[in-house]
Amino acid sequence: MTRSSHTVVGVAVLLALAAVAGPGVSLADGAAPDASFGNKVVTEQRGDVAVVTVFLQDTNAATLTVGSQEVYYETQVRVRDGDGDGRVRVRINLHHANGWTGASANEVYSAADGSDSVDATRRTESLDSPLDAGDYGMELSIDGSPTDVGTLRLEGRSTGPSDTFVAPSDVDPSDRQAVLSSATQREEVAREDLVVVGVQASGVFGYVDSADDLADGTQGVSLEIVQANPPANQGAKRIPISEGTVHAFPENDLLLFAVDTSASDVAPDEEYESRFVVTDDNPYTDSTQTSSTTFTVRERTAWFPDSPIRVEPERGQTIRGASTVAPGTELTLRLESQDDLDPFIKDPTVTVGSDGQFSTAVDFSSHDSGTEFTAVVLENDEEVSGTVDGVIEGGDVSTTTTAPRTPTPATTTRVQTPTTTARPTTTTAAPRTTTRVTETPTSVSETTRPTDMPGTTVSPESSTRWPTATVADTQFTAVNTTTTTGSPADGGFNGTGNVSFASGGQPGFTGLLAGAALLLVLALSRRRE
Repeated sequence: MTRSSHTVVGVAVLLALAAVAGPGVSLADGAAPDASFGNKVVTEQRGDVAVVTVFLQDTNAATLTVGSQEVYYETQVRVRDGDGDGRVRVRINLHHANGWTGASANEVYSAADGSDSVDATRRTESLDSPLDAGDYGMELSIDGSPTDVGTLRLEGRSTGPSDTFVAPSDVDPSDRQAVLSSATQREEVAREDLVVVGVQASGVFGYVDSADDLADGTQGVSLEIVQANPPANQGAKRIPISEGTVHAFPENDLLLFAVDTSASDVAPDEEYESRFVVTDDNPYTDSTQTSSTTFTVRERTAWFPDSPIRVEPERGQTIRGASTVAPGTELTLRLESQDDLDPFIKDPTVTVGSDGQFSTAVDFSSHDSGTEFTAVVLENDEEVSGTVDGVIEGGDVSTTTTAPRTPTPATTTRVQTPTTTARPTTTTAAPRTTTRVTETPTSVSETTRPTDMPGTTVSPESSTRWPTATVADTQFTAVNTTTTTGSPADGGFNGTGNVSFASGGQPGFTGLLAGAALLLVLALSRRRE
């Protein structure tokens, strides 16, 4: 078990004990008030946000001291448990911590949970630079009596790999949970879908709070998305960063940028490069670092690999297809026969899978062999595919020999549940009714990519849905991380502030889950805690 796993398990056990004991309840007769650290050593990168967890027993308040006079940085923080869960999580903005930005101690220290509170007082003078890398001692006390000690360890920042994800067009890019639960790794995006750029980086979460920060190059950190294949004598297009949304996950050194392509002037077959840049204007490095990924815009379309579509007059007949739209998008298949003797309309819904393909099982058991029909894919009642022909093959469903039928005008009736038309056994056919049947889609795991749509590519090998993989399962695949000038920033007072540069192959983030489960997975992947 890794150190991070031990930490998560240990915290979970302590949380369970705290929940059982409750505030103000002694675990043993005569137990004295106590305060302890959830993690004895909290490791974070310079410029990020550290979280120190304090557990309280038989008291709702304690004093946290960070640093000392010896390292020229010391702050005392009064922590108070406001919700009675026996725990206070203290957030420390390491970018502002030394007072060099003019931030007060209470702007540096805050309670991670709204009902808890902290009151901080810096006991050393403000300096003119951020905190150096190194170890800063921590102490907990109650009424002046020490109860526990720990260490806040600051490391140099780093820039890791980037990758591209897509999400369906109906996902709000500002909805953090929706973006996480619906995004799929892919290097092609259909027009109107969301592009989600993910960057692994540390040392940025203390000051990058929004898309505007990345657009403005706050502290020398920026993101730009530029067309890579502009036409001759034409300037390259750009996707405005200010039109997107940034979602920060400091627990896993992860930044997500989500933007709706319909809000930008992008067109099919255009290629774009996303570049995350940290220049030497950043206070935590003396070099310029770039992490990039690419994607291509595609036409919003769908197609059937089988033409004509051949089915039997039986239940559970598979109709399959593929689309360039983002996995998770819901489409409708329109299967329609205008045969005077066997008219029907079927509208099953399908969901595009992670490999770009879809399928559904359709009931043709009440229809005759030889009946021809057409098939088309709809999205929001608009056609996104061409029309293909289909035919019902095999033996007739009727077991009784009948005389030839005389065609009669068909009456169209659209209903929401399947109906069955009785087969006549006389020499004159009864009038047919057209029935709209709501089919139940089934999932498919196709490994062969359809190839009958020129200029369209579906890449099942690179499509991994976030909900079905853990952080450690998936690698960032589109990586270009470079260091162009200079050398790592000088270390701190103990000389351990070297900046490390990831060159790829680090754990990706396609296993992120929403809510509490997401945070647990992120924590399990951390190498720091």
